[in-house]
Amino acid sequence: MTHFRAKVGMGKPFATPILGGGGMARRAGTGGLIGAVVVVVSGVAWSLNQGLQFLVGLPSEFWGTVAVITVGVGLVVVGNRVLRAVQQNRARRAAGQKAAAAIKQHLPSLVRRREQLVRQDAYGKPRLENWEKR
Repeated sequence: MTHFRAKVGMGKPFATPILGGGGMARRAGTGGLIGAVVVVVSGVAWSLNQGLQFLVGLPSEFWGTVAVITVGVGLVVVGNRVLRAVQQNRARRAAGQKAAAAIKQHLPSLVRRREQLVRQDAYGKPRLENWEKR
């Protein structure tokens, strides 16, 4: 097993492999990122707490209005996704029908061309490399 020993030369750290043992050299300076994440998460939690304390004191009519607006926005989002799915399904079906019509129109020449290009190997399996589009 190989592990690395960190050395300092010319002011820059570098690692050299050493046989035996285990582990890897670590980079210095990753602790600052963790501290920054902790500070940001703490700030977000404090902000949410302050916002919730403000919202608790609002009248019930406000919450009814918020509920109606939330349901309306939800219906718009769901309706948009359903409409998009229906349009994609129609487009997919139309493309399939066009492809089927083109295949039906050119079927005799496609059959002839496939017979020219597809050969069987020594084991009887068809070799499709020449037939498949690249």
